[in-house]
Amino acid sequence: MLESGYSLNRPVYFIWYAAEEVGLVGSREVVKFAKANNWSVDSVLHFDTVGRRAKADDATLWFLRDNVDNDFTDYVAKLVEQYVKLPVDYTTCGYACSDHASWTDGGFVSAAAVESSFADLNPYLHTTEDTMEKVSIDNLVNYTKLALAYVVDRSAS
Repeated sequence: MLESGYSLNRPVYFIWYAAEEVGLVGSREVVKFAKANNWSVDSVLHFDTVGRRAKADDATLWFLRDNVDNDFTDYVAKLVEQYVKLPVDYTTCGYACSDHASWTDGGFVSAAAVESSFADLNPYLHTTEDTMEKVSIDNLVNYTKLALAYVVDRSAS
């Protein structure tokens, strides 16, 4: 995108967090830093565990419905339908299960993409069996398409 010369009208941040599993420590620190430094944050599209498909023959892209802004999540789902051209479905985790919740708690608009319904999450997650052989390149490509659509669409608004 940068090599194309396309000009964005707002900053885009790519952020990786640490210590999610022990209480969203990294994302809480980033949100605190963003607020203290008056970052202008239009919205946050968070991706977590999007490298696997629960069902190999189902290309549905999944989104959380809790600890998110539901209107923004609906907007992101429309981007999937328009640009990625795949079905969308929704799930809940019932608690602040990923780093998007830190942004929502901080008063920011956020949505969270996940690999599957919460009931079908990767059974190997956070184990030594969670290996690259279980990654779906197609799933990664589709979520990357969504990320690009999001960046371009939000920069045009």
